Amino acid sequence: MFKPVYILIISLCLLHPAYASNKTDQSASKIATLAKQGKAAAQYRIGDMYFFGEGVLKDYKKAFAWYELAANQGHADAQFSLGWMFDEGEGVPQNFKAAFKWYQLAAKQGDADAQYNLGVMYDQGNGVPQNFKAAMKWYQLAAKQGDAAAQKSLGWMYKLGEGTPKNLVYAYMWFNLAAYHGDQDAAKTRDSLNKIMIHQQVSQAQDLSTACLKTKYQQCQ
Repeated sequence: MFKPVYILIISLCLLHPAYASNKTDQSASKIATLAKQGKAAAQYRIGDMYFFGEGVLKDYKKAFAWYELAANQGHADAQFSLGWMFDEGEGVPQNFKAAFKWYQLAAKQGDADAQYNLGVMYDQGNGVPQNFKAAMKWYQLAAKQGDAAAQKSLGWMYKLGEGTPKNLVYAYMWFNLAAYHGDQDAAKTRDSLNKIMIHQQVSQAQDLSTACLKTKYQQCQ
């Protein structure tokens, strides 16, 4: 794995004019100092600055180097960022196995985005053998943190019977929860289930959705 052999300091000469206030300069200087001292949060922040071009020229390779420094110290957001870069081939050659490694490290720390992306990798067989049951496990962990994409994915798995017995009540419930969090596609799929479910099933699914939210996902099924 690539190991940076230098420390980049964010200095005034790198800042765009829009960021040239004394306050911003001092903030960037403080972050750079902390990053040089090995503070993972500061290293991650500089990675973000390079990734998004915030106050510096956008540079994915430098972003990767800073993310890696933080990730190797166990910083979950940095681990997710490395996973995403490998997953998408952004700044590095696409490598699903490397993406899986970093997503898994972040997911085990409770990062919902990483948990969802692990679910996708198992669901699609990217970087790992396709495994619907493993996909469900990670989707459920993310869904119980309110991740709408994971909730919608669970809806499809229950609707299609992938990794679990087919269950339209649970499918409706998860689509309904994803819709509650703003996913319009989930709302459309939920509404389409009304045409093939009896009234009692829809009522049960709605009651489950309410209980799930009230108990903060502790009593969903």
